[in-house]
Amino acid sequence: MKSTSKKLLAACGMLLGMQLTAHAGPILLVTNGILTGATGVEYDGQHYDVSFSDTRPVEGNMAFDSLAATFGASSALDRLVFQGMHDANPGLTNGCTNPLLCFVVTAFEVNGVFAKGAAFTNTASPYADLLLPFAVIGDAANSTFMTYAHWSLQEDVRQAVPEPSTLLLTAAGLAAFLLRHKPRSGMTVA
Repeated sequence: MKSTSKKLLAACGMLLGMQLTAHAGPILLVTNGILTGATGVEYDGQHYDVSFSDTRPVEGNMAFDSLAATFGASSALDRLVFQGMHDANPGLTNGCTNPLLCFVVTAFEVNGVFAKGAAFTNTASPYADLLLPFAVIGDAANSTFMTYAHWSLQEDVRQAVPEPSTLLLTAAGLAAFLLRHKPRSGMTVA
């Protein structure tokens, strides 16, 4: 066997020994067609459970401590959770009944008067969804167009899922092809 073929087979063997992994995206929690939350929402290298409710967050029980962090978390909601029918119909989010607009507020500070944070503005049009700084006076219990996102850090219990890569499968196929077309000893090629 030529040295190039031996090197190629060695490289294929090394690729076969590698284990590549993939991670699933968030799991949406839907009850009777209403989005009540999501598990496994990834933001800043951490996984969170998020629930949507018109109940004001409890002071001192915030997952984030700055406006910048709540902007990042709200952006993660936009990218990872609010897709498909829950993006096209904001009224399908728990705490919101307005079919055209829902402010999903992630708070970083709550006191006796205000809840401050960032809001992901979920609209019936995916082109008009915005991230805004937001301050709420009182509770959102009587609002048809606002809900709170309650974030809690998820314990890292995910298992890595082995997944064959395209390169790995291609290399295995190439190795099999080279072994199959190896000239047999004693035969002459004309």
